[in-house]
Amino acid sequence: MGRKVKILYIDNAISYGGAIISISHLIRHLDKERFVPILISEIDKIALNHIISSGCNIYRIAHPVNYVHWMKITGRAALIKNNFLRKTFLYTCSFIRTFLNSFYFLHLLGVFLKEKPDLIHINNGMEIEEANIIGLVFNTKTIVHQRGDSMISLFRKILLKKVDLFIAVSNHTKNNMISWGIPAGKIGVMYDPVVWKEPNTVKLKKKYKINDDDKCIGIFGRIVRWKGQKIFIEAAISILRKHHNVRAFIVGDHADSDKDYYNDIRNIVNGSGVGDRFYFTGYVPNVWDFYSLMDIVVHASVEPEPFGMVINEAMMYGAPVIASNEGGPLDIIQNGVDGLLIKPRDPKLLADTIEMLLNDDKKRKKMSEKAKLKVKTNFDIKTYTTKIEKLYDELLNKC
Repeated sequence: MGRKVKILYIDNAISYGGAIISISHLIRHLDKERFVPILISEIDKIALNHIISSGCNIYRIAHPVNYVHWMKITGRAALIKNNFLRKTFLYTCSFIRTFLNSFYFLHLLGVFLKEKPDLIHINNGMEIEEANIIGLVFNTKTIVHQRGDSMISLFRKILLKKVDLFIAVSNHTKNNMISWGIPAGKIGVMYDPVVWKEPNTVKLKKKYKINDDDKCIGIFGRIVRWKGQKIFIEAAISILRKHHNVRAFIVGDHADSDKDYYNDIRNIVNGSGVGDRFYFTGYVPNVWDFYSLMDIVVHASVEPEPFGMVINEAMMYGAPVIASNEGGPLDIIQNGVDGLLIKPRDPKLLADTIEMLLNDDKKRKKMSEKAKLKVKTNFDIKTYTTKIEKLYDELLNKC
């Protein structure tokens, strides 16, 4: 057996979401006889114990000023009326941000020199410029896994030309990348995989006092404005007022930066008159139990979703999904067959669609069966891992 190949995964997510979940699945299922995974993450190690147990060495390195901090700074800058003072404030803050974040680069470089990886796999697209620079300087093969839209500066455009291979999570993302000037031939589309966990809804039904004739609808994911929880809540309120056997779940947590939005939607629920049948679960480690509990899962993003792992996960457990008809969901759902696609940002249309599906048990059951079959056929973790490993081999063997 030859020398094992070292893969350095770099992720800059500051909360536990689809990007880190996807790379976690890959690392756990990677052939450890051939590959040695190393992960650099901004997330606390405790949240990544399941990766550590798989034999992956993890370094926690965080940007002193991350994008959430920067959004707060720019938000405050907008309050400055004087144009000269506002620009001076932003330029000063930008200089301080660049200086402080140079320490992130130095830590990154230290890990690189220590581990001497054969390949760098950047998990959050072009947002991690420091990793691209290191790959370029040390002539190390680099893969950029693009999971959303990015701000493309002139500097990033230069770095883009030096990346060896791009992975897009959907055709929507790929088309955006082509518009940045990346050749289509350097971009492969690979849908994020899902991993089956055996569900058990007995405890949940007891906890939430759910009877056999009750119906459960839910929205899953990090609570942030663009994910559309407010749209779901507005639609669900009208449903719950008409149907006393329907319960609504908001499954997911919020970051401190989204606290105002979280408080806003909580206040809407509290003033609705049906708040006793709404449930904010916060972060749940057993999310598969909640998917199995659902009669309908809603994906209500108000901006185009790059992919939509929640859709895959819900479909795996047989929950029919109603999603926005733009972005990544177009790659996942066949409208009217294994789910429904509707115009986004329309609470009334969403409410009407939920009600229609709730009232049609036969249609829901048929969609459920088709959804489970699609996920099993197209989003299997073993097939995904094999494809990624093949990409690694081809890239490393390329002269």
